[in-house]
Amino acid sequence: ASGQWLQPNQFIEDPSGFYQFYMSPGGVAAVWVLGSGPCPMWTAPFLDYSAGTYGVGWWTASYDPNGHSDPIPGSYLAMQTDGNLVLYTQSGAVVWASNTLVAGSSLAMQSDGNLVMSSSTSVPWATSTNTNRGPALCSGEVMQNNQHIQMVGYNETEVGYQLEFANDGGSGQELDIGPGKNTKETTGVTHIWKSSSAPADDYLVMQADGNLVIYQNGTTSPSLWASGTNSSANGGDWAYLGSGGVLEIFNSTITSNGSNGLSGNVSFLWSNSCGNFGSGCESVGDSIGKAQKISMSPG
Repeated sequence: ASGQWLQPNQFIEDPSGFYQFYMSPGGVAAVWVLGSGPCPMWTAPFLDYSAGTYGVGWWTASYDPNGHSDPIPGSYLAMQTDGNLVLYTQSGAVVWASNTLVAGSSLAMQSDGNLVMSSSTSVPWATSTNTNRGPALCSGEVMQNNQHIQMVGYNETEVGYQLEFANDGGSGQELDIGPGKNTKETTGVTHIWKSSSAPADDYLVMQADGNLVIYQNGTTSPSLWASGTNSSANGGDWAYLGSGGVLEIFNSTITSNGSNGLSGNVSFLWSNSCGNFGSGCESVGDSIGKAQKISMSPG
């Protein structure tokens, strides 16, 4: 509500308890799906998405080409009476702000996954996470009709590519990779899957066994499409839209090894450009060596 705060380890949830807006002790405010890891869909401050962090509740700030602020442990959120949502350090420095000034605005975590700021007359700001599900699908997470994940290549508003599960403009449905909003990319659309007769309530799920699958609504068999990666080792499995707009599936066993370090392995399972791991595909297992650990344990 207007004039209230979120201190470290505090949160607000949607009525079902499926989505949460959480202020982590590491200084990151996150909207995430509780049932899948958790799996962050939006963060403040904006962070670089580093392979190897999904499925275990870690994000990184190892490289920031756009000059965004790094998270500061102990930071807190203030929903100010002037309508601005601000992330402050304990010393009062501003890390991030929504830059909205509609007095009396308040925040609500909606049941569709969208974090919305509203006043009595307007909706000045929202995370749009009811449609934009972030940069990855983590183990157990579902993407429904007209939702997408995106590769953020330049800054928060310039999306290089996005993977969208949507109506094809007629009676069918398709899973596509294409240029996102305000994109600098100029390549066309890649069809991962398309059906001329599929109902609009089919869904895509990143299964716990490592298989990325499309099912008809309300069913778990038979599948309409699958990546065929349902033999992964124990760990967190996630689908990620990587460089160049390539859909990739990884298995991660990354855990904290104390202090600010991460240990474990990241295994490449599949991509739409080269299929199962092999010639032309590379592992990202060494990429986490440059990462700075940021604790994002759920409240």
